[in-house]
Amino acid sequence: MLQTIWKYIVIAVICGICYFFLAYHILLFGREPVILKKAELTLSETFVNIKIDDLVSPKAILAKHPESRRDGMGEVLVERGIITYDELAVIEEELDAQQYE
Repeated sequence: MLQTIWKYIVIAVICGICYFFLAYHILLFGREPVILKKAELTLSETFVNIKIDDLVSPKAILAKHPESRRDGMGEVLVERGIITYDELAVIEEELDAQQYE
């Protein structure tokens, strides 16, 4: 009886972990993770490593990860002080224009 209960607990924990990976983006800013809710359950872009330095611009990062951008990665960049709301608006307009060309 006790083995059966433990088996169900282990299965429930595994299902919970799988659901978490399906439902959230994990944005890695160096060693600091940021959890971001996905619009739909999918495994794409679950882990996104964000390295912003002189070689990689915020626009390039947002262009490289369209699903995370749609789910609010730009707002996270603004909260972190990497870009401003005005810069985010310009970048999103440019990326949207490129998408529809």
